[in-house]
Amino acid sequence: MDPATILARLSQMSGGGTQWDPTLPHMANCVRMVQGNDAIPEPELRRMREETAARAHRRAQMMAGPSPLSASPNEATATTQVSETQQQSDTANQTDEKAASDADEITERMQSLFPGSTWDPTLDPRANIARMVMGSTNLDDDLKRVNEANARQRRAMGITQAEERAEGSISYGERVIARAKKEFEFTGTEFQEIIQALNPKRGQVCNTPLLALQHLVASVFLHGPLRAGGLYGSLGLAAEHNTNEAEVPSENLDVEWRSCKAAATLVGLLACPVKQLYSTRKFLSGLLGGLPTLKEIRTTPSASLPVAFRAAKTLARKAPVMTLILVSLVDVHIFELAAKRKADNFTSFAHSFAIGIGPEGVIVWQAWGEHGYSLDKFIENGGARLRNWQEAGSFIDWFDRLTQYKGKWDAKRNKLYQQCFEVDINSICGPEGPSKPIVPEYEAWVRLKVFEGVQFADLYKYSFQFL
Repeated sequence: MDPATILARLSQMSGGGTQWDPTLPHMANCVRMVQGNDAIPEPELRRMREETAARAHRRAQMMAGPSPLSASPNEATATTQVSETQQQSDTANQTDEKAASDADEITERMQSLFPGSTWDPTLDPRANIARMVMGSTNLDDDLKRVNEANARQRRAMGITQAEERAEGSISYGERVIARAKKEFEFTGTEFQEIIQALNPKRGQVCNTPLLALQHLVASVFLHGPLRAGGLYGSLGLAAEHNTNEAEVPSENLDVEWRSCKAAATLVGLLACPVKQLYSTRKFLSGLLGGLPTLKEIRTTPSASLPVAFRAAKTLARKAPVMTLILVSLVDVHIFELAAKRKADNFTSFAHSFAIGIGPEGVIVWQAWGEHGYSLDKFIENGGARLRNWQEAGSFIDWFDRLTQYKGKWDAKRNKLYQQCFEVDINSICGPEGPSKPIVPEYEAWVRLKVFEGVQFADLYKYSFQFL
């Protein structure tokens, strides 16, 4: 199952003139490499690329929702969410029907190229390619189980794989290389090493729940963001069934770890009690109906992080437990603009993060959009460090002052935002910045999800089954 050997054989059969195209389906690549570029007409290749890009874009939106720099009407009203989701579903169905027809034709070509082999529709395309090209049959049962788990994950989570990312970014090339290196990896020890940190049978590696959570979050990225994505998909799927029994297929999944919602949700799923798994998964998910409406924002008072922080600090002084708070900073004006279909012209300051409070201090976990940082880089750069009470108090004060103001975005608001979230909005959204202007009116509304008295049993709650 060595990908280099497989690709080398395909290249040899094609005379070395055709390269693997990560924007195309696997079957299409095989036909092109074995029969040459002309095996599939260029118009068909373009159409495949467009459909692959459309599917990748839809799944990326479903997984993480809009980033802080791309709030959209999807976040503003449930009605718009339902309408756009239905349109996407209709388009996806049409695309899938056409893809099924194409798959039949390509399957016949593949079987003619490799006499005696058959295309198994119950397997992942990559598994079929490996079987047909390398003549391997002894992995069928294992691959079927992996394929079933992967299918369940993708349906539930809408996760975008690295090879399907169509929009260019700084990390796109790196992700394509990572995909190529791990293209045919379905089993291994890397997931097992990550699971050891989350498995209650392995014991407690830290003295307090807060430090244990810090260790768990970091351990998720032990073997990089793609492996972390696979685990996140498994935890999310378990949460949607409100169970702590998670299935872990050993396949990389590309989660956008720059999404503040994905970052906060991961921390929440690791720390929340079993009975709150579903509500935690839903809290920051537009797909599951967890985002507020404009009516809810206007009729519900904004929550107070300082009040919740003081309560958590008091509790931490009484018992060796921690409090975890998921914080959602909502941009009110972007919802109003969305109602008028004008939200796409502006950048939103909306943000989400997680903050843990224990007897020893405070830890913040966060990520910030396309022009900010990913959760794994935030951890790597020391952002998820243990903060003392003075440093934590400054963070809470900056956040409170940021949320109390209402009016035009100004230099003071920009400084407070940068002190809290390590992002300079004025540079990103200024005249020469890479993003659209910040919303013309600044008004913040805060939502909190608080987990009090988090103990070791809440952290080491998952049981994992390798398929």
